[in-house]
Amino acid sequence: MSTLNKVAPVALGVLLLLGTVTLYTNVSTLQESYGPITVHGDASEETRGRNNAISVRGAYSASALKYTFKDRSENFTERTQGQWIVLDIVYETLTTVQNHIMYLEADDSRIEAARSRAKLFNQPGIPERMTLVFDVPGPPRSLALVVRSLPGTRNADVGAARGWGIDTQLEIRVPVSTLVHRDIIDLYEGRLT
Repeated sequence: MSTLNKVAPVALGVLLLLGTVTLYTNVSTLQESYGPITVHGDASEETRGRNNAISVRGAYSASALKYTFKDRSENFTERTQGQWIVLDIVYETLTTVQNHIMYLEADDSRIEAARSRAKLFNQPGIPERMTLVFDVPGPPRSLALVVRSLPGTRNADVGAARGWGIDTQLEIRVPVSTLVHRDIIDLYEGRLT
């Protein structure tokens, strides 16, 4: 047997081991690479992910909000130094019960909903209309509503996670030019009137 025939299998084995070590150290694990699938959409149409769908019915801006409540005699007006952005939306989970969070990306800022009556949870197949209110520090140049499905829901009885859910992140662009500007926006029981 020649030397080449003896060395070739050993060299091939060493190369395979080096390739395996290189791949093992450089390829990320499932936990490191996990992230929701982002679905981009526009406010003029419905945006559908794997387990949620959302449509923006209206987008408004104002410097003051007037709150009216059915059960209370006091009503109040809240002003801001920046601008109130109010989104009238319809949200629906499609296949499974799932928690979600919604926030607004205005320019480079992430803004949580203020005084929102939006539920964090929907039954599949039942669309729910809700009003989201955001206090933006100044007139925005760009707006996007981000809706993230959370992985699984909690069983209220035992506190255990129930299923992993279906992960989707919807990113709906709201053109600033389409905002309807008002002096005061009226909210009755947290909903746009």
